[in-house]
This record gives sequence, C-alpha cells and structure tokens, in this order.
Amino acid sequence: MPRARNLVFFEFLGTTVILFGAFLGSLFIPVGGYNWITPPFVGLAIALTFHKSGAHLNPAVTALVNAMPRKHRIQNGVYGATQFATAGVIGFALMPLLLGVGNVNLVPWGWSPQVVWLETLATFILMTLIAILAINGKAIWTIVAVPGMLYLLALSPLSSNQMNPAVTLAQTVEGLLSPAELLEHFSGEVLGVAVVILWVRLWVIRKRLASTN
Repeated sequence: MPRARNLVFFEFLGTTVILFGAFLGSLFIPVGGYNWITPPFVGLAIALTFHKSGAHLNPAVTALVNAMPRKHRIQNGVYGATQFATAGVIGFALMPLLLGVGNVNLVPWGWSPQVVWLETLATFILMTLIAILAINGKAIWTIVAVPGMLYLLALSPLSSNQMNPAVTLAQTVEGLLSPAELLEHFSGEVLGVAVVILWVRLWVIRKRLASTN
C-alpha cells in the first residue's frame, strides 16, 4: 500500500482540480447549456494522479473499486475521507466567489424522483465505463474515456448531473445546490454506483466459479 500521506496529497490535488472545473462550469455555463468546461479538468486530474494514487477522485469510484478483486479497504477509506474532506474545504474556499452571482437559483425542500432517476442513470453510465476499463486492465484510458463520456452526457438530458458525491457536496457548500438537491443527487449517485457494484460482484463470482471448474 502506498504511503497514506501520498494518497492524501494526490487525491486532494486531483479532487481539487475536478471541483474547480465543476465550479467554473456552474459559474459560466447557463442552466441547461452545453458544459464544455468541466471534462478537460477531469482528464487533467486523472492524468496528474493516475500513477500516484490511482486517480479515484470520486467517492463513487472508490466504492466501485471495493467491489473488485485485490481491494484494499483501509486504503480506500483514506481515498473516500480525503475526497469528502476536499469537497468541504474547496467548496468553502470557493463560496465567496459566488457572492452576488444572480444565476444561482436554489429550490426549496422537496423531493423530485426525476432528479434522482436522471442522476442514477448518469452515474450508472459513467461508473459502468470505468468498471469495464478497470476489469480489462485498461484503466489508463480513463484519462480520455471519462472526459469523452462527460461530453456525450453533456449533450443528453443527463447534462445537469454530477456523478460524483464530492462535487455534489462541494456545490452544496458553495451555495449552488440546496439541501434538497444535495439529497436528490446524492441518492441518485449512490443508487447508480450500487447497481454497477452489483454486476461487478456477479462478474467476480462468475469468474471464480469458472476458475474452479
């Protein structure tokens, strides 16, 4: 296992790059507009940290890795804690930059099944891509594959979703999402990655059974 301090530093660095890209996208892209800003930041974050920390940079990815062979739960706990802590710190740091911004509209408390469903579907699609690349030993291709998928999703009705609980938390701290929206998006992200984890676990079980026959 790599040194915990190295994992913390590079996960903090990569997650910060992604959060900053998501912040710029929220700041300059109108609601429902084509988000061309965030994906390059995601690719840059993965490229900077892939050979250092594995470039999880997303609690959903960390949860997904736990379902795969050779999982390291202690290491993944460091990943997850760092990602969420980074979301809180960076979200708080960026919050003053949004003061006086007029295009931030928060929704009151409520529950929108459509938001949950769309976030679930978007997270499922992105996590499935990552899982397929990881299972086939092609995880390095996430540097270009993940930004490419984000561009495709930005052109679809799924464009308003984060697919990353750290981004969702940071945007809530920044004031871009209300507590209700935090709950909706976070619920969808958990459901989306849970479905992918289920099929990954089934794949692992099937592989083990095949190796014993």
